[in-house]
Amino acid sequence: MYQEKLDLLLKKYDVPVSARMDGTEAVEIGGKEYPILSHRAERRFAELRKMLHNGTTEGMSAVRCGHVAPADVPLYDLIRRELDIARFITGQEIVGVTAFVRDDRAATLIAELDGGPVCSMEVANTLPEGAKHIDKHEVITARGLVCDRVVDSQIPAQSIYLYGETEEAYTDVDFELYGLDQDEVAAVRFAFALAKDQGLREETLRNAETLDRLIEAVQKSAETGERIPV
Repeated sequence: MYQEKLDLLLKKYDVPVSARMDGTEAVEIGGKEYPILSHRAERRFAELRKMLHNGTTEGMSAVRCGHVAPADVPLYDLIRRELDIARFITGQEIVGVTAFVRDDRAATLIAELDGGPVCSMEVANTLPEGAKHIDKHEVITARGLVCDRVVDSQIPAQSIYLYGETEEAYTDVDFELYGLDQDEVAAVRFAFALAKDQGLREETLRNAETLDRLIEAVQKSAETGERIPV
């Protein structure tokens, strides 16, 4: 399914690159594997990043990230994602982390950014298997707060609700990739972006190395209870 959608985009936009996509974690391009950082292709995070850098806001002081996932999602995969989202939307690097992890089921982190803001993160994999992820990201600035959700909402809204014998919800918002959910759309879009852009491929490999170091620091902090510089 993912390969079919990726091939559709490659053919439609005349991108002469051989790419293989078997899942949402990685894509093989020219015989080399690249990680898919699908959150970087999500519109909400691109808009957050834009508002923080186009003059809409100023004086960034704090970032808050929350993410609760089903029990079958590894906790450190969630932490890795949230760390990169913080890097992506702020355009800053993480220089220190303090982490508290409980039984690989829940974690609280404090990440220090090189521009001065502090990012607090709360992640857990305590939802039933098959449940939808619940996440929210907000940035506090001197000129107000920006958020990727309606500020008073607790769970993500769907595009269409159908009420019959059971409740069904639909979020098809990409006419080219109709039939995929939002996370799958983002994964295919990021894979396509990688196929188009050699520079992005190299940047993505560097980001993956940075995230590996950050996860090592988080694990060390969780073991020692100390702040770990990165």
